[in-house]
Amino acid sequence: FPRLLRTQCQFSSVVDGASPPPCEAVAIVRVHADRPLVIGLGCDAATLANMGAAFMSMPVEACDEELARDAFGELVNVLMGYVVKDSLPEDASYRAEPPDFGATLAALAAEDQVLVSMTSQLGPFVLVIG
Repeated sequence: FPRLLRTQCQFSSVVDGASPPPCEAVAIVRVHADRPLVIGLGCDAATLANMGAAFMSMPVEACDEELARDAFGELVNVLMGYVVKDSLPEDASYRAEPPDFGATLAALAAEDQVLVSMTSQLGPFVLVIG
């Protein structure tokens, strides 16, 4: 987070999958490998705008909703790259899908993905890992 968005973030709690917080934006990337992975983020509209603008290094006012959503998807792609590098063997073969904006936190929790509530100066968000 400090390198990508120039701000800190902190773990808050594991989210109860039966009642996840409402998120207006959820982006996940599924990685097909011997050990499949899912990585994603979910947040409200204000946090989406702040994260998108921070990722693009631009003022929030200059970052419209579509650009913020694209930046959010790219942020998840970058996070996926870090997770793959740290969790799969160096010689592992894998295929990552493009960011999917159609999932909901409730559906991801039903798939047994772990939802982690996070806080940051850009706003609260949920980290999806599985």
